[in-house]
Amino acid sequence: REPMLNTKKGWMVISWSTAANLLKDQYNKAKRRAFLVSPHNTNEELLLMRDIAQKSGSDIFSGAYRKIFTDQIFEERTNNLCYKDLETTEHIVILGEISHTLRTLCRYQQRKGKGLTLINNLDSRFNKFADKLYQDSNLEEALDKFLGDNEKLPERTIFVYNRNRLSEKLIKKIWDFAVNTSNFGEGSGILETSDWNNLQGFRDLRIEEYATSLGTGFILSYGEMLPNRLKFDTNCFAVAVDTHIDKDNPADLLLPKPVYLEIEGSVLSDDGHLRQFKNPMQSMLFPATLQIFYEAGLITLEKVEPSVWNNRVEKSLAAIPERKTISRDYLRTRLAEAEIKGVAPAVPGVTQWKFLKDLHKTCSQDHTEEDIDPEKSEIVS
Repeated sequence: REPMLNTKKGWMVISWSTAANLLKDQYNKAKRRAFLVSPHNTNEELLLMRDIAQKSGSDIFSGAYRKIFTDQIFEERTNNLCYKDLETTEHIVILGEISHTLRTLCRYQQRKGKGLTLINNLDSRFNKFADKLYQDSNLEEALDKFLGDNEKLPERTIFVYNRNRLSEKLIKKIWDFAVNTSNFGEGSGILETSDWNNLQGFRDLRIEEYATSLGTGFILSYGEMLPNRLKFDTNCFAVAVDTHIDKDNPADLLLPKPVYLEIEGSVLSDDGHLRQFKNPMQSMLFPATLQIFYEAGLITLEKVEPSVWNNRVEKSLAAIPERKTISRDYLRTRLAEAEIKGVAPAVPGVTQWKFLKDLHKTCSQDHTEEDIDPEKSEIVS
């Protein structure tokens, strides 16, 4: 967990002071700068990077994030659903692949009497639990079978999906159906989930998706995958703050990034609940990151203390205005006006995703096949 420089002989460990001087020189040399962040970052890290970008008059983007029509809905309205609403619904419809934890919670509610409809292209033994299964190797064909079946569903139906695993076109189809089926009251409506840990906090900062910035002389990426074009752009100095080394990372300088066990911070889960981390490893990595940013001139001295960012996030979250609950009339208007850009399914663009995907294939089998009872298991929602 030390700074590293990308040389002709590969990655080489350098001192923190050397890294700070290099960062400062390259930052000051560049006439145009850009900053990249990930929806995986904590609220504190996102706020830090936004401040740095604003101080330098630079743009801040995300390479993983692709805006779809639901973002505007959730920016203007609060999704009236949370995981607890699964307890009060009458029927659950799962479209595509969702997390093992959420799938287990849905199965648990089915065992308590809720209906369960699955729409997927997955060869999974979990399918045997479905009260009704719509399956096809082409997920859109499976969804069309469901829509054409005119299955009579109760108003208290929850539609669940992962936005990273579906195209925007399919998401729009399920919203068009749901607005005429669910009443969007308690235990009714749409529960949009993602592979990201802090999409809600990311949305609140109004960070945009990445756009190629020609002529950029300096890019700092915090927990985000750098654009591949940098491999061929010798005029741009790239800094990556990441949790591990990726041999394909085109960065010139790599700074270690704290994981959730190494930082005191917070994220907002997909259903809007605040989750907090208390740095159980007692790591000094985030303070070291703040210190190197100060020495490089990216932040001022009073912002080197991590508690400054904790306090600012607390005030920021308290200042977010109360949003109106989604109504069907509002949704019908929004869906009619929605501009569908055709965003394709995409997993999060963080470098560690390759490792996590391989790990998933190797050791993350269908735990829900074993009919886990959440009240007796160690699974935490």
